[in-house]
Amino acid sequence: MRCVVIDGYVDEPAVLGVPPYISTYVRYIAGLFVNKGFEIDYYTIDQVRANDMWHAFSGYDVLAIIGGVTVPGRYVGGTPATPDEVKKLLSLNKKPYRIIVGAIGRAFTNKGGSKAKFTKDEFEVEEIV
Repeated sequence: MRCVVIDGYVDEPAVLGVPPYISTYVRYIAGLFVNKGFEIDYYTIDQVRANDMWHAFSGYDVLAIIGGVTVPGRYVGGTPATPDEVKKLLSLNKKPYRIIVGAIGRAFTNKGGSKAKFTKDEFEVEEIV
């Protein structure tokens, strides 16, 4: 069985950890599936964008997308995934069991610290965690 984890970035300071600064949410999800015997592939949303990989995940058994913006400020590194990007990934990869992890599954804002728009009912997905 195979699981792909798409890191749409979570900006909560407490989850950044240590280099390579992969959030604990990503590590939890990957660890869960490793413990269940899955092979794991990991991509950032920036890799998906740069390599036009939107449709590349139908061959997986599980597609887990992690993301959410909660903290005000500017980003030095990657740009967090947007709800439209999550919808694009979900619509082009209908075969896997699809999971959304993090704040993006409930609400979204373009900038942390501003009023969020609820997104929960916008996604065609099997699980929101």
